[in-house]
Amino acid sequence: TLYLCFIKILIICMIIAEIVLIGVLSLKEAPIAVGLLVPLIIVTLLFNSYLKKKHYYVTRYLPTEDCAAVDRKNTEEGLTLEFLKDAYLQPALKIRSAIPENY
Repeated sequence: TLYLCFIKILIICMIIAEIVLIGVLSLKEAPIAVGLLVPLIIVTLLFNSYLKKKHYYVTRYLPTEDCAAVDRKNTEEGLTLEFLKDAYLQPALKIRSAIPENY
């Protein structure tokens, strides 16, 4: 929930900052810059609506706390993911010299 609150506050701050920037630029008599910033507010609002429809929907049904609890329970029951250890290795990491020793 902390992440969701942070995103909501971030969107609100972005909109306030954009409105303030439009106000400052209109005082400086820069009509072209003001005109170009109006679509930015619209895009920010559209992004906010996208987040509400898609991202918040997913996080509502798959909270991080529940996932962490399931992982802890599986680890306590002996379920290990050792079979995934070498399942895929990026081609750039296949060369052992590219990986530092302390990695």
